[in-house]
Amino acid sequence: PEHIPYHETIQKYFEAKHNIIQKADADDIYIYNEKFEILKSWADTFSGISLPYENDFTPSRSKLIGTHNQDNMRAAVTVARQFGIPDSICEKSISSFEPLPHRLENIGEFHGIAFYDDAISTAPESTIEALNSLGTIGTLFLGGENRGYDFQLLIEKVAQNQIPNIVLFPDSGLAMRKIINSISSYNPNILTTSDMGEAVQFAFKHTKKGSICLLSTASPSYSVWKDFIEKGTLFQNFVKQYAKKNAGEKTES
Repeated sequence: PEHIPYHETIQKYFEAKHNIIQKADADDIYIYNEKFEILKSWADTFSGISLPYENDFTPSRSKLIGTHNQDNMRAAVTVARQFGIPDSICEKSISSFEPLPHRLENIGEFHGIAFYDDAISTAPESTIEALNSLGTIGTLFLGGENRGYDFQLLIEKVAQNQIPNIVLFPDSGLAMRKIINSISSYNPNILTTSDMGEAVQFAFKHTKKGSICLLSTASPSYSVWKDFIEKGTLFQNFVKQYAKKNAGEKTES
């Protein structure tokens, strides 16, 4: 979860969230994702009406990528049904919904490489979801402001996937580099930089055709950029500029 520095510990984070629903009245509704045991346990003691996400709705089409977005759709449908909104309206809304910028945004294929802008992913858990949602990652951009997050599970996932090229931005990139160095079975090609243009050039040079270059830094942006919007916009601009300028250049195959 984000905002851990504010709450100080993960335990206090969950206590703050739990405190919200403890104020509920008998006619209040608690809608939760049953995949998480702690949320299920709260349902057992909730004084109002507890409803897990609906499982019987699957849209015929959607531009939203990943299991986390499937969960978001289930949550939305559960809420909609409480207001009497028919499933046909939910279907129409989901099928026509345009994903927001910088959220697993496919910005196109250039030189045989698919580029995805997931600049909004500013915590390890969201980057793990991005990795689970896409195909073969050839290059992954990581790092930013260091808020003391635990990157162990993320880097283990990256190593398990044997992602061959890694870009590390300061300051949390240093913490991730230490974990990478501790995994003897994983030896990626690493660029450490604070320059997005240099990072994009590295990606074009080393990412194999048919694979993906993903910007999903698992850290807040503020150590290098104004915010995630600036980070993602720079990424997109440099990708398109480089592709146009080097139209005849070959990438790895």
